Amino acid sequence: MIARWDGLSQGGPGPVTSLAVAPNQPNPFAQQTRIDYTPVSDGAVAILVLDLNGRHVRNLPETFLGFGRRSTVWDGRDDDNRRVPAGVYYVRFVPETGEPVSRKVVLVP
Repeated sequence: MIARWDGLSQGGPGPVTSLAVAPNQPNPFAQQTRIDYTPVSDGAVAILVLDLNGRHVRNLPETFLGFGRRSTVWDGRDDDNRRVPAGVYYVRFVPETGEPVSRKVVLVP
């Protein structure tokens, strides 16, 4: 199931995020990985790939659609279409409204 609550470790529910994001499939991956997400409000969703140090690797296609299940695919390449080294990366979903959500992905050789 997709977690949509923040603050559970403090003993109670926090604010609902404006985005539900599933784990990527497959993980780890060698060629490409898919992440399903569901905006729960209207507005744009920017999708970024970052390395472990938070450096920008790639912008994935942004969506502007409202509520409904969507998918994005990362092929292990940067914005210049170069293959990035194997390692751990984060795919960060930044909705127009609400809190960003990140998913850890592992790229193998």
